[in-house]
Amino acid sequence: MDYLERFLGVMEYQPVDQVPNWEAGVWAQTKDNWLAEGLDPSLLNWDWFKGEPNLGFDPREYIHYNPSMLPLLEEVVLEEDERTITFRDSIGRLRKALKEGSVGTNRMSMDTYISFPVRNMADWKELKKRYHPTAMERYEPY
Repeated sequence: MDYLERFLGVMEYQPVDQVPNWEAGVWAQTKDNWLAEGLDPSLLNWDWFKGEPNLGFDPREYIHYNPSMLPLLEEVVLEEDERTITFRDSIGRLRKALKEGSVGTNRMSMDTYISFPVRNMADWKELKKRYHPTAMERYEPY
């Protein structure tokens, strides 16, 4: 079976040789480790959505859709020390993050989520305005 036959079979509850093998990618730290261990970077295309034949990942196609709030909120750093940073992110969550082990914008561990932007109906009514489904910025051209 090719990846399309496999996908269609799964969607129709038909027998398939294997379920689609889709991955979201690797952490930046993992990629750095692979390269340090001698991986030839030309062996992988590093775009997990297009599939990764050398790792047995199936490709997938999708239409770009931006489900996030529009416009995003401004990120604000509330507290920072040599080890952590506490900030309000672009969708209103209050988070505390370890700085140790970061590679670019990727951290080595999950942040601690302290609070979320919706605590009551008034919060939701205000935030809901940023999720209008027909905003053209949500869709790819054509």
